[in-house]
Amino acid sequence: MRILGNPVILIFVSAWVYFIVGSLRPQSFLMSDTAFVFILIISQSFLFVIFSKGILNQTYWVFSLLFFGVTPIIEIESNVRSYVGMPPLSDFDFIIAGFYIFIFNFIYAVSYFYYVFKKPIFFPNRNINSQVLCEKKRRRESVFFLYALLISLICFFIVWEDVGGSILALIFRGGEFSQFANEWGPIKLIVQRLIRPIPIIFFLMFVLVYGLRSKFKLILLFTICILVAFPTSLPRFVAAALYIPLLFVFFPSLSKGFNYFYFLIFSILFLFPTLNSFRRYNEFRDIGFVKMADLSFFTAGHFDSFQTFAQVVANSIISYGEQFVLVFLFWVPRTYWEGKPLSTGIVIAEESGAFFTNISANIYAEGWINFGFLGAVFFAVIIGWFNGRLDKVFGFWISNFKLNNLSLEIRMFILLYFILSPMLFITLRGDLVTGVSNTAGMVGAWFLVYRVVRFLGLKTK
Repeated sequence: MRILGNPVILIFVSAWVYFIVGSLRPQSFLMSDTAFVFILIISQSFLFVIFSKGILNQTYWVFSLLFFGVTPIIEIESNVRSYVGMPPLSDFDFIIAGFYIFIFNFIYAVSYFYYVFKKPIFFPNRNINSQVLCEKKRRRESVFFLYALLISLICFFIVWEDVGGSILALIFRGGEFSQFANEWGPIKLIVQRLIRPIPIIFFLMFVLVYGLRSKFKLILLFTICILVAFPTSLPRFVAAALYIPLLFVFFPSLSKGFNYFYFLIFSILFLFPTLNSFRRYNEFRDIGFVKMADLSFFTAGHFDSFQTFAQVVANSIISYGEQFVLVFLFWVPRTYWEGKPLSTGIVIAEESGAFFTNISANIYAEGWINFGFLGAVFFAVIIGWFNGRLDKVFGFWISNFKLNNLSLEIRMFILLYFILSPMLFITLRGDLVTGVSNTAGMVGAWFLVYRVVRFLGLKTK
């Protein structure tokens, strides 16, 4: 097994995490302590990320490290054993849920490693020189730009109408500006999930096809995509799904080694809390930043993913596939489906007696609530297979070739690979229908741009 990058920095990062946990709860390193199982999960995360073949596996282990490892220890030490009125979890509930997560993590790792190491895939052993791109592509730069500009402007006016023609509602997500936006419904979902991502994907595709030589065109496209999808106007994980691919394209070193692992940890701990401040922003509310010694952010409900899984296990909440049906038919409006199932987070909240239903339900809570223990095992295997397959193919191209030297077809699919990484994080956190609907919107936006590129004949010889 070849290690993806230099593990020295990873050792320092893991030592820093263990130091923080030890300062918070020294007894967690003792086998007799309730939190010991989460020390094992933290160790799992640092161990298995070493053998990643790409960024999807790193995404999984960042999620495991923070949501399944560090957060439960902070919750136990802070005596936060319940959210939004759900029954308090006992020490035994924490231990059992943590033990199951440890097993599912191991099954995921086996599934991932089996695929990426079982046999090599044949790849060309030399870079594809950019000169092999059709000269026709260069001559059609203006045509592609006009298509990108026209469609992006259409997206802007659709979003402008959706936010009620308010520039403040276009820039800020909620709070006192949310009154300008339309109510949630099928049209609102299409605007948020499909329309908003299109301009930024056009911009990235233009960069991948023509580089940075057309400064005016790039600035114009970027301005529109910023207005259509301003970071503070989006849910924090959706903002990440749009802007992390941009970072990958402009800073290719982010996809090398363990750089994305470190970046994602930093983003979740420091950047996401800032974006979350705009969720209910008003003139009396300060923009929030997480201070180094402030752990209250971990117990404010943002990291409720582990506890919702523990509630499912402790209360034996099983719907026998009803939530799974919702995932495939999320696009059907409730107007036409009177008995449409509720999302998993709402079901868990209602079954647990919570007074607030907008809670997360991680991928293993989804598996368990549908088909019990075997359902969670099935999800672990599928995620391992999916991540292993994509990491093996696209991780190879990213690690061995410069992006500009790859064929256009490969570059377009690498852009999709970059998009899928933050979408995987949303899906892992849950609930599943939220992850699938967001991913479907992003992939749909990418596919539209992809078809425009193919329509214009921008392809290699």
